[in-house]
Amino acid sequence: SQGDPLSERGTEFLAALREAGVPTSQGGAAETEAAELVCGELADGVDEARIARALPASLPSVTRAEAADLVDIAQETYCTT
Repeated sequence: SQGDPLSERGTEFLAALREAGVPTSQGGAAETEAAELVCGELADGVDEARIARALPASLPSVTRAEAADLVDIAQETYCTT
């Protein structure tokens, strides 16, 4: 499923990314879509480091360090428990 950058959790997630210095697209759709993937993989028990390593393929604007931040931030703000 695609993330909604205008949803409450989408807005919160994007704000947290920007605060952490992670580059985001203007609309934020690419990032919320990535967050959906991250949350799905975390729910499936995929290792955080592995998720972060794969992220730059779908979000070329983020470095590996930023990808790790994105995974953490998605966990804190985006993934619904």
